[in-house]
Amino acid sequence: FLSVSSFYETPSWPDPQNPKFLNIVIKAKFKFDPETLLKICKNIADDPYNYFEIEPKDIIYTYKKYRNTKLSIIGHYHSHPKDLLNSLPSQKDIDSIYDSNLCWLILGINSAQVEYSAYVPKFIKENTYNFKRINII
Repeated sequence: FLSVSSFYETPSWPDPQNPKFLNIVIKAKFKFDPETLLKICKNIADDPYNYFEIEPKDIIYTYKKYRNTKLSIIGHYHSHPKDLLNSLPSQKDIDSIYDSNLCWLILGINSAQVEYSAYVPKFIKENTYNFKRINII
């Protein structure tokens, strides 16, 4: 992340009956343009309004694509909007760990604050991990 803005709520669109949106701007540097990222990261979750899940074959494809290059996948990012956990890993996060070598960068957003943290999971036993918090520079 290069910088993070303050945040504010706006009515949900197109259906204002849904929960309000929390708006925040994060300035980050990526290799791909936004259109490419959206194509790569198609959401296949059963409940895409509340969860984001990447197609497993897309994850495998990405690993294979960068296997013999100088680039490597070191982690992944996601947010917890309106979550009391803030930027702590949720049970859903723990259940979805497929590689305990990846760093988890989590952005927690609620009405009082925005918080981001990074963690590396340490396997204890099936579906049980300790998370070591790491510094974000």
